[in-house]
Amino acid sequence: MNAYGFGSGDPISFTDPFGLCSKEDGYKDCCHLSSSPDDAAMVYMSLLFELGDAMNGASVPGDGAAGALVGEVAQGEALGTRYVSKGEADEIADTHTIPATNAAKQPKIIHYTTDEPTMSAQEALEKYNLRPEDKPTHLVRFPLRNVQDKVNPLGTVRADATQVATSKPIPGAHTPIPLQA
Repeated sequence: MNAYGFGSGDPISFTDPFGLCSKEDGYKDCCHLSSSPDDAAMVYMSLLFELGDAMNGASVPGDGAAGALVGEVAQGEALGTRYVSKGEADEIADTHTIPATNAAKQPKIIHYTTDEPTMSAQEALEKYNLRPEDKPTHLVRFPLRNVQDKVNPLGTVRADATQVATSKPIPGAHTPIPLQA
């Protein structure tokens, strides 16, 4: 018997908080451990949200649970990050899709980044040159494979930041995580 059969047989590098990691699905629900305080905060917050979802009877099959929110699952799936307001976070929490429409249901370009996420609303605001009225309250992670097209981003970001854009909704979004003010 392999006592370390969880986490892809590597409990030092991977964790399997929900017992979902298996060879049959390519270890997609295993996650890398990290020593980053931001990653630790993201895992903690995502566990709280996942627990809340579970207690309310909601689940998202294939969501990768809390581990995917850290940013790297065992198979190396790349994740994007979008910083959103409370209204958009509420919609994403209900649908697990990042909408390509604004509150008035008019089409909009979805801007996101492939950078390591920050848990600071102020840092996100400054790094991605967001408008003060668009100060984010949450971040949302999603598999980049779910992005259906790429369009030119509108606006500019700081030199140390990346920005990508799409015109179509992004399904498979993880539970929004509150940012620090």
